[in-house]
Amino acid sequence: MSAGSLGGLLLASTLALALAGAGCGGGNEGGGSKDAFVGPPWPMVMPVLSTEPPLRGLIHARGVIHLHSPYSHDACDGNGLPDGGTGINQVCLARFRAAICDDRLDFAMLTDHKTSFAYFPFDKLLLLDAAAGDTALMKDGSPMANQMACPGTSFKPLLMVGHEDRLMPVGLEKHAVDAAGSDANEQFYAREDLAQAMAYQQLGAQVLIPHTESRSLDTLRMLAPALAGIEVFSLHAMMDGRLRSEFLGLDQAGAVRAFAQFSQEAGAAPDLAFLPAFSPNDNDLGKWAALTAEGFKLAGVSGCDAHENVAAIKLSDGDRVDSYRRMIRWATTHVLVTEVTPAGVKAGIGAGRTLVIFEVYGSPQGFDFHATRAAGGLVEMGGEAAVGDMLEVAPPTVLGVEPAAQPVRTMRLLRATAGGWVEVARSPGAIAFPVTSAGAYRAEVLMTPTHLAPWLGKDPSKYLREVPWIYASPIYVK
Repeated sequence: MSAGSLGGLLLASTLALALAGAGCGGGNEGGGSKDAFVGPPWPMVMPVLSTEPPLRGLIHARGVIHLHSPYSHDACDGNGLPDGGTGINQVCLARFRAAICDDRLDFAMLTDHKTSFAYFPFDKLLLLDAAAGDTALMKDGSPMANQMACPGTSFKPLLMVGHEDRLMPVGLEKHAVDAAGSDANEQFYAREDLAQAMAYQQLGAQVLIPHTESRSLDTLRMLAPALAGIEVFSLHAMMDGRLRSEFLGLDQAGAVRAFAQFSQEAGAAPDLAFLPAFSPNDNDLGKWAALTAEGFKLAGVSGCDAHENVAAIKLSDGDRVDSYRRMIRWATTHVLVTEVTPAGVKAGIGAGRTLVIFEVYGSPQGFDFHATRAAGGLVEMGGEAAVGDMLEVAPPTVLGVEPAAQPVRTMRLLRATAGGWVEVARSPGAIAFPVTSAGAYRAEVLMTPTHLAPWLGKDPSKYLREVPWIYASPIYVK
């Protein structure tokens, strides 16, 4: 998200005015105001998911895809690489690492801009810090991933790197041309065609499309044979005024106004500003439907796109508006994996076993979407079923919320068409749907987050509405 974008400028100026008028900033440290922020219903450190019992041998790995480290030229308020790139912004890097640990990411797929990514040695881009306890994961004698240490815990998230341009290869295992970094790398990374996407696969990456809203269907069709998936939600597009107006058909400043208004609510948890600001990326969802209806297999992923470069203004929890910690937990991507390793995560993405989770509302427990074959056996997300099989959706609960306080949830089953996703089944509980027509089917969970009412200010009813909680990737019925 560019600091100079209209969305960023509006966010900074509008929030500055709102916070000045509301007198926010006391938070946990202020102590004394009866309306001081008490704390959200989840811990600042999120629950670990990968320790939950596996489902048919598959583990929920919580991750973030499309994330910019200080090695992006515009990260950290445009100062990720001070002193002409000879050093990295250590304060920003510490916040980046703390966010990955506090949000309990099993994996983070970094996607720095090619204009800086191409010129640094691969091991530097992995942010390896042996003194902090990081472990380099090796391939052919060179580091290809970072098993990052989290202070005071045995939790060790995976860091993998890639880059964002018109294509977004994630989980690269080495530089394309020059291991030390050079112009040759940047020239390679600037290409955009089917052959280039396939070349990234040879470098160990899964290839995704960022900012689906700005890409034409014709371009996506051309690239689709080499793609593992596309972004079906982008925080950048939801917040940035130009992208909202040009590609999503939304009011240019709508999200920013909602965010600013919410920041004035006494007793409201700052992270929950996402709720009034949220708008689905219907452009992205529509293209996902059109492409999968044509027979392309594409996993859905969420684009976080955090840079810490929009507004350094602090909210009532003492954290900046656009902090890595805050943006990461707004929308995550879960991958169902056999093991939490670089190969396991990339295999899960490639197989289409992905879930987009708006995890700011809570972490899901017990969700399941699969097909039961008429002839026996199961088909996981991303797999192929047949007409006559049964598509099944098991409803999730919000982890850590008592049964009596669980929010109202609605399960949906949708079929891809050229004109968008068409609902074929809906239920407040489990769905068992006998398939009579071929096509791509995905599951979705809606939620009215009533369990968050105590943290939505004095009049929660203004904000309680039905919103998407989970987008599951398709099962393909032949």
